[in-house]
Amino acid sequence: MAEQTMSIPGVRYIVPVVPDFWEGKADMAIDLCSRGPELLCTGLHDWSVTEARKQAIVDRLWDIDGVEKIYFENHAHRKKVREHYPQRDPKDTATLSSVSLEEMTESFYIKLTDRRTIKIIGESIKDMPGVHYVRRLGPA
Repeated sequence: MAEQTMSIPGVRYIVPVVPDFWEGKADMAIDLCSRGPELLCTGLHDWSVTEARKQAIVDRLWDIDGVEKIYFENHAHRKKVREHYPQRDPKDTATLSSVSLEEMTESFYIKLTDRRTIKIIGESIKDMPGVHYVRRLGPA
């Protein structure tokens, strides 16, 4: 199929669709700061992610109506997911062997009863210490 598609005039390359592990399981993600040197941290520019700060994020999430379930993806789970799903193009991303477990970000994934809550959560969480990025998953 790829060879046939590449023979169409104007087609230069094909980008395969890589499934998302969290599709259908969560509506949003909160990526935590990483100790890796390439990642900046927006949460008060504080690089440290402590267990107390993780718990503070969870506590704040549970205080918001519409939070149905909170999943935590630690370093080891993130590595397993990356190994299971193929990368789109090895040149575009660092290879797993060059990224240590500590450099991989940890994340909370949140399932909501109402996706309109995403904006409320984002505003409430984005500036907490240890938070790198808050993002929506799935359709807008």
